[in-house]
Amino acid sequence: FYPDFDKNLSLDQLLDWLSNSAEVTSVLMAVESLSIWYWCKRLSKDTASLNSINVSVVMNELVNLIKTRDWLKLPNSMSKVWCVWRGNLSSLCVSEGENSGYFDLQCLDKCKDSQSVLSGKEPLVFQFQHPDVTSCDKPGKCGFVLKTLPGERKIKLCTETEDYYNQPVHFHDQ
Repeated sequence: FYPDFDKNLSLDQLLDWLSNSAEVTSVLMAVESLSIWYWCKRLSKDTASLNSINVSVVMNELVNLIKTRDWLKLPNSMSKVWCVWRGNLSSLCVSEGENSGYFDLQCLDKCKDSQSVLSGKEPLVFQFQHPDVTSCDKPGKCGFVLKTLPGERKIKLCTETEDYYNQPVHFHDQ
């Protein structure tokens, strides 16, 4: 995960680490770190740490991190998500209609599971038009393809023309 992430930290120490770590660059990464810390505490049956969680304090700390670290808020679509530590993410999300800086991407391959993607056998195809592309006369839809590199568990953005043969999308080099 993060090389200097210590799952043995107290909640206060973790929140301090999140506010100072150069590795944590978004509120989503902070929420993910808190979730991992929470599950580590549950697995080790550290009830003292689990009982010390005050959800409103944690959420206020995350809201303050958004301001002090100049992070984007989460997209509104995440406002209904509940975290493992019993907190609702709505206070970390943009309001309905507010510009979040995020784009909703439509994956055209809804039937694929993570194992088929990570196996490298099949790419993931997304429909997406970059804001700098104001008009497009290429065939198919604007989008991109992600695929796993053979023998690795890393996902790569495909930028070569041959990666888009027989795909319903085309790539803009923006």
